[in-house]
Amino acid sequence: NVTLLYKKDSFRIVKCERCGLVFVNPRLSAKALEAMYNANEISPEEYYEANIPQDLTNFKKRLGIISRYKKKPGTLLDIGCNIGTMVKVAKDAGWKAKGVEFNRGAVRFGRKRLGVDIEMRDFMKTRYKAASFDVVTMMDVIEHVTDPILTLQEVHRILKPGGLLFMSTPNIDTFMAKLSK
Repeated sequence: NVTLLYKKDSFRIVKCERCGLVFVNPRLSAKALEAMYNANEISPEEYYEANIPQDLTNFKKRLGIISRYKKKPGTLLDIGCNIGTMVKVAKDAGWKAKGVEFNRGAVRFGRKRLGVDIEMRDFMKTRYKAASFDVVTMMDVIEHVTDPILTLQEVHRILKPGGLLFMSTPNIDTFMAKLSK
């Protein structure tokens, strides 16, 4: 059973009474999500472009955390990289870094303006070789995927033994989340 928390932009935001997970119900299909991203309805590239200086600072801090566990730069994949700011930070720090993103405008921007390697497709449609990345990052992505379990299984498959997954996701219980719904 779920409890309706609120409606936002015609979406129903509900909370599972058993586990506390908050999610959009009904869930959007992968095709619908991709269409919304490519129409700049979700995560518009203008927002990321305006926030490049702040994102560079934040992602440098996150790479610093990653470097505590991975002392030497290796291979890094940023899933849902948008314009590729994290990819740029990692590349500039000596990592062999690439991103994957299905927002066409964001990919074009990142390739042209940031000079980063971004594959334009849904991560779940990629076929990276098993054990091919030292680090996989997912910054505010897991809450958008249609099947988190399958996504994490695929991440596990492409991580090298001893590889690291670095993830972040919004917290519905923060003051800003409550304020902005």
